[in-house]
Amino acid sequence: MFKEIFKLIIIAGFATLLSWKCSPNSTVLTFENKSGLHIDSVLFTINNASYKIRKIGPNTTIRERVTFDTIKLNNHDVMVMAKIFLKDSFFRGGFHYNDLYGGLDDEYILTLKEDSTTTLDSK
Repeated sequence: MFKEIFKLIIIAGFATLLSWKCSPNSTVLTFENKSGLHIDSVLFTINNASYKIRKIGPNTTIRERVTFDTIKLNNHDVMVMAKIFLKDSFFRGGFHYNDLYGGLDDEYILTLKEDSTTTLDSK
């Protein structure tokens, strides 16, 4: 009985390590400007790291891949904030918080819609 439980613990530990090693080491930050506005910049902040996308034209989508080695993950929670700036003034933004997983999703998509509302989704 003890041997079976011990084997199960080893197999579970190996499976966890394997899934951690095989997980992607990057995420994609996407800004979809579906409005007719010219955007000065978009600032994505993931935990301790910030990434800025500059000068975005109307009806434009921009994607930027970010590696995990630039982001401090604590295996507990992840906070993603995105802010849109027009003429160096805060315009709109979005917020995503995950308290259960502690890792990054494959992609975070900030969308500025035609009516100037925003959504921040993850995949």
